Amino acid sequence: MIVNRSRVLGNKGSRALNTPEDAGTGFSMFLASEPDEMLMHSLIILYSTLFMVYYFGKQPWFNVELFINQVEEYMRLKQFPVPLKKRVRAFYYYRYQEQYFSENNVLGSLSEELRNEITLHTCHKLVDQVRLFEDVPASVVGSVLGCLHAEVYLAEDSVLHAGDIGDCMYFIANGTVCQLEDGAHFGEVALLMKDSKRVATVVAVEITQVYRLDVEDFKKFILSNELMYERIAALASKRMHETVLLDEDFRRERERLQENQQSSSTII
Repeated sequence: MIVNRSRVLGNKGSRALNTPEDAGTGFSMFLASEPDEMLMHSLIILYSTLFMVYYFGKQPWFNVELFINQVEEYMRLKQFPVPLKKRVRAFYYYRYQEQYFSENNVLGSLSEELRNEITLHTCHKLVDQVRLFEDVPASVVGSVLGCLHAEVYLAEDSVLHAGDIGDCMYFIANGTVCQLEDGAHFGEVALLMKDSKRVATVVAVEITQVYRLDVEDFKKFILSNELMYERIAALASKRMHETVLLDEDFRRERERLQENQQSSSTII
């Protein structure tokens, strides 16, 4: 049934609301005439407003264009030099290109099984390239992929530093670090050592996207799977051996240079 508002309001509907008893909330077709009613209606408005702010603030869409404009304004105000501006722009372009959503919010409400299935689909290229995942059950691979965190490094950025405590390993999605390319992984050696120290510094050769697997998830999924553990342990042993050989070559080269310097000083 359609209700005629002017009939409900009577004479009050045809004049300005100048008295407290004439005040309405705007959410009801009836005016509040009692203080208790006005208070209740005001609380309803406040609750509804807070709910809408919270709800729409949780929506999964991310306005990349607005965000990039804010970055540009920040760089302008802070007077970034041109080379630094170019690096910042390159990072954000690579990180957010064509992505107008928050992936965490999109996947957050799904069941774990469905999230793993979607992750397997979206990361199929990485799965196909990573030998570590060969012949491993899809459910296990999906669980590992669900724990990965995307990161982007520009050319000449250091991803790992020798001597630092290792708390994660990395999978290369796109790009090159040192001599490792798409599908390779690194950083696992420190996670298998007692002191957990990084044995080498790893630098990005070009813009590179990697996926980080934290040590807690590494222990939970990689070390608990016999096949993946055997593969990663063998690779870590090989890399440790290669690192030792490189250290010996570096030590011999340094000693040779010192001897040449001493010989030159003696002649002078």
